[in-house]
Amino acid sequence: MQAIQACETRGANFARVFRYQYVISPRPIEAPGMRAHGFAGLHVHTGASLRTARLRDVHGKVFGLLLGIAVGPDGLVTQNQHIDSIDLTRSDAFTAIENLLTHFAGRFTLIAAQGRDRRVYGDAVGMNGIVYNPTLQRVAASVPLCIDDAVQDHPDYNHHLCETEGGKYTFFDTRDRRVRRMNPSCYLDLANFAETRFWPPSNGLGPLPSSLTDTYDEIISIASHSTQTLLQSFPCVLPLTGGRDSRLIAAFAGNDMHRAVQIYTHVTNYSSRQDAAIAALVAQTLGGRLCVHDRRITHVPQVRRDRMRDEFQLALGYDAAPPSELRTGVVTHLPFDALVLRGHQTDILRAVFSDFRGPTGRAALRWQVKRLMPVPYARFTNAEEQRFTHRYAAWRDALPYALRDHSTDLMFTELYYPSSVGATFPALNRNFYISPFNSRRLISLAMSIDEQYRHESLAVDDLVYRMNPALHNVPIDYETGASLDDLNDPHYCAAAVQARASRTEARAGGLAQVTAANPWPA
Repeated sequence: MQAIQACETRGANFARVFRYQYVISPRPIEAPGMRAHGFAGLHVHTGASLRTARLRDVHGKVFGLLLGIAVGPDGLVTQNQHIDSIDLTRSDAFTAIENLLTHFAGRFTLIAAQGRDRRVYGDAVGMNGIVYNPTLQRVAASVPLCIDDAVQDHPDYNHHLCETEGGKYTFFDTRDRRVRRMNPSCYLDLANFAETRFWPPSNGLGPLPSSLTDTYDEIISIASHSTQTLLQSFPCVLPLTGGRDSRLIAAFAGNDMHRAVQIYTHVTNYSSRQDAAIAALVAQTLGGRLCVHDRRITHVPQVRRDRMRDEFQLALGYDAAPPSELRTGVVTHLPFDALVLRGHQTDILRAVFSDFRGPTGRAALRWQVKRLMPVPYARFTNAEEQRFTHRYAAWRDALPYALRDHSTDLMFTELYYPSSVGATFPALNRNFYISPFNSRRLISLAMSIDEQYRHESLAVDDLVYRMNPALHNVPIDYETGASLDDLNDPHYCAAAVQARASRTEARAGGLAQVTAANPWPA
């Protein structure tokens, strides 16, 4: 594999670099330091720290090999777990597997088999990394594990801008023109390497609650279950910022918040110092203590930071700048191998990829292609619009008709997330980054809420208020001024949140009457 050669060239340990990754092949391959698994005639190799579980049907027959971590309605998915809803003797076994995956949360890849049919599925946004090379018939978490020779650059991208300014290989492309990133809403048939959409259902988002309060209650029930299960099952750390998403995960943690081995904020610039000041109030409200990892007092030798950079770039497959916590070394304050509970996918509750113009905005394609960042945002020109817009239009037009009003949400889950966290999370080899909100059912419930209501962040405020009013009433970053000392004054904090708190409390009384036909509280 090219990955082995690249590690040797840069003096890195292959097993350490790819400790959270995997590779699937019909033929034997060399993967030093990885664990070997046989499944359905396939050669599966997993990094030493990537958890695996064989799944069995109602009769005890193995139907799947899960790579990563998943939480289902019955709790953590574990080794040799029997799942009674799956019956390999039935012709609709794959349909039952797909229904099951709708309710799994976490970060995982599933290889499923029935007879001679073998398929690869992923979590809701491909957070575990799923790329494939049809020529080699190989599936892996990253490009370096999918090729045996030098990278053949994809012709549609400015690779310098992807390396230095954060451009992304989107539209299911990767750095290598021979390797494709799988659409996480599809499964990959290993017989012909064709993708087939299985989610969302072609008739819409599936069965939905009849009111907004019922929707909120189901979101809280599922997300609290997945968050608390992870906290009960693994050493977990919880990052907090001054924004909405991380406190939502903290609210889902509920009484299990104390199980987090660390609650923290990385401080690498002024805005993250503001994050830390607000996060300290959030932690205090929840009865915890915030650990602040400040780059100014973090002394990590340059040689160690260089090694972390090299390992990230090798695992990613190209020389992109690593995240700031790696560059500054503050990531070394996290317990090694702990799960990092991130708030990804809760962005959908804020409709961050929508446009305030609704259907009119969705009809304008330029801004949508620009948001996918095939080049950095400020570098987007007419040339990029001409190169990529037809591909975006083809993706959107292939969506089932009932889902067209959700195209910008699905752009987020199918195009943006796989090209961002789906590429970088497997490359972060010190800790396992995971979102307890990464569930197809949770995403469907979030998308069912009126888009403009979400766009104004009202749904997140409603949810936090419903779970923990005191947490809701901690200031959000945009509500505070330049002086961080002001946050030590309870009167200042109360005044800062008064307008938002009053609006949320006023809405709370009318939520039960909110339906799809009447999407706003009275």
